[in-house]
Amino acid sequence: MKRIFILVIAVICLLSLTGCGKKTEEELKIDKKQIVRFFEIDNKEDILKLLGNDYKIVQVGAEGLIDGYSYDKLGIIFAFSEDGKLDWIEGEKLYSVFNVKAEMSLKQVEERLGTGTKGKAFIETPDHPIDTLDYKMDNYYLSFYSFEGEEQGVVLTCYTVRFYKKD
Repeated sequence: MKRIFILVIAVICLLSLTGCGKKTEEELKIDKKQIVRFFEIDNKEDILKLLGNDYKIVQVGAEGLIDGYSYDKLGIIFAFSEDGKLDWIEGEKLYSVFNVKAEMSLKQVEERLGTGTKGKAFIETPDHPIDTLDYKMDNYYLSFYSFEGEEQGVVLTCYTVRFYKKD
């Protein structure tokens, strides 16, 4: 009986030391280092294993055709490419990480983060033009866009750029 008790204690200690088991919200706090870490892991299976099964699948992307993995407790959504690589992260928690607010204009974002690369694009069709503001940070890009020009709220996404070799 004493051996079983010691074995159980040893297993519990080993699990706590190796980081196995469910991560707490504090352990999974989203900050700039964590975002860089997600892009370094760059693998759907490993990211989902790290964060656990507490996600729901939502439709994301310009046309809403991509499965996103939404972690409500973390306030972020992950989108992966067909080969399982991390393409982008979006969500409310990213605003606080980068010290901006969704209600801000692109001009206000630039006042907080410095000069970025401005551009024009559209969502779905040219009838839905957007203004963009991008920043290169570590292994990823931080991208803001606004549907209504610089006087309206911004949408924030962290993404990576991949170059695919043609066969």
